[in-house]
Amino acid sequence: MHDHWKSYFNYDCLHSLYNAHHLRELTFIYEEYKQKWAQKMIDLLLEIKKKTEKTKRKKLSPQIILEFEKEYKRILNAGLHGNPPPVKTIQKKRGRKKKSKARNLLERLKFYQNSVLAFMYDLMVPFDNNQGLYTERKIRDFVIGRRNWRFADTLHGAHSSATMYTLIQTAVENNLNPYWYLRYIFTRLPYAKTVEEQRNLLPMETTPEQLSDFQTKCL
Repeated sequence: MHDHWKSYFNYDCLHSLYNAHHLRELTFIYEEYKQKWAQKMIDLLLEIKKKTEKTKRKKLSPQIILEFEKEYKRILNAGLHGNPPPVKTIQKKRGRKKKSKARNLLERLKFYQNSVLAFMYDLMVPFDNNQGLYTERKIRDFVIGRRNWRFADTLHGAHSSATMYTLIQTAVENNLNPYWYLRYIFTRLPYAKTVEEQRNLLPMETTPEQLSDFQTKCL
């Protein structure tokens, strides 16, 4: 998840964009230029967010996703129609013709639709980066102190430490005792043969009750 910095898209992975940023830009477009499509897009994004938070399934149904996609494209087309690209002039000028803020936002929402709606396609993806900023603050001490830790002075060590810190902090965020959670996964991981079984060991898939039962058996 990132804020659409172009260099980030050079990484060969799935991308999602901060929708909190989109909401701020859309609000500006609506309040400053009174463009109704912007308010409709705000309403749609928040409606999708509400739907993903309320569902008890692991993903939204294909029919619901299709309906949201159609509405998303309909709103975009209305916005693009009202914000055409700049007209080319006969007089030659250096550089590209400047586009309006509304046009730039519309093109971003159109060309990166899958990244904007990543939270709809995969419910593990958050709507915005509020939790991410919180996590960044949590790992600040690790980043500052990493020069003192010899096991993290190589690329492999960096990956290993990042994985460990991620597991520990995610366990804390899910109300799990980090020590007992690590003992829990290290005990069960050798027997997890499939991806689904391994996924079930993640902090967000582990309940405090499971950890309590495990702790009782160990004591």
